[in-house]
Amino acid sequence: MSIRLQFLSVVVRRSVFAGCRNLPEAFHQLPSAGGFFFDTIWFDAHLWCETAMDGQAAEDILETWEGRGLRRQTKHGGASDLCLAASGRGPLEPCPWLAYSPDLNSVWLAGTEAGEVIGGHAHQLALEQELVLAESRGETAYDLMYDARRPKDAFEEACQALGHAQSLARFLNRPEDAGRLGVRLAHIRSVYQAQFRGW
Repeated sequence: MSIRLQFLSVVVRRSVFAGCRNLPEAFHQLPSAGGFFFDTIWFDAHLWCETAMDGQAAEDILETWEGRGLRRQTKHGGASDLCLAASGRGPLEPCPWLAYSPDLNSVWLAGTEAGEVIGGHAHQLALEQELVLAESRGETAYDLMYDARRPKDAFEEACQALGHAQSLARFLNRPEDAGRLGVRLAHIRSVYQAQFRGW
């Protein structure tokens, strides 16, 4: 996977989190594959990205990470844990642990595959819409279960769609929605077991 650049992006290697001081516990509990943290923060399996609209906001983010014990990239090179990158330009200083594609406007950990691009406002909106549609599909299938000649087909469609919606909610860091969808899935499974099992 790779990280989409938006405005100014402070990129951090997730592998250095273990050595940070005063790192919030939530950072140690991130899904391994990637996802969104807030509207302006996203991550993949290897990288963490915080976006800023201007140089001062980016500087504030860099200083926060430096306060946790990380080192930023400088013009002189050397070891670093942080890299500042710009949309359409990539890393603003040489950063040997980052690969950059201007075509994808994304960065990824050097030595790994670029893969799917994560992040950005448009990506978040698309996933939110997909979540709504998946939940709607699941509820429609659940309603059809009561009139279908083969309730099992409608049941499986409901579980698949709502399970997908729950995965999207987790990816978008919406734990309340993920929990609500989990409760709904459990209810549908219990209804099927009690009323339709064996049809």
